[in-house]
Amino acid sequence: MRPTTNRSLREIANATAPPLGTIIGRFVDEYQKGDYEAGFRILLTGWDYRMPEPLYQEIASIVNTSLAPKELELTGHGILRSFRFWSPAEKSAYLTAAT
Repeated sequence: MRPTTNRSLREIANATAPPLGTIIGRFVDEYQKGDYEAGFRILLTGWDYRMPEPLYQEIASIVNTSLAPKELELTGHGILRSFRFWSPAEKSAYLTAAT
């Protein structure tokens, strides 16, 4: 997934009115420290589902693009290593154990 913009999350945070800009900035701080769970909690507490769709898409795209090299993505359950990043052997072992 490629970002739809050349702006970084930090640039979006600086250009976005509080409280969303503050929330994005705090998420970036936690992400850079490697505390994905804290970053996700920050996003959940301040995410405004009424934000304009283009801004939502831009933020989601940048977040997921920055997480992808670590085989992580932002999901409704948190920042996780989702099934799409599993190796064929991991998928096979999981499906075998689930049946």
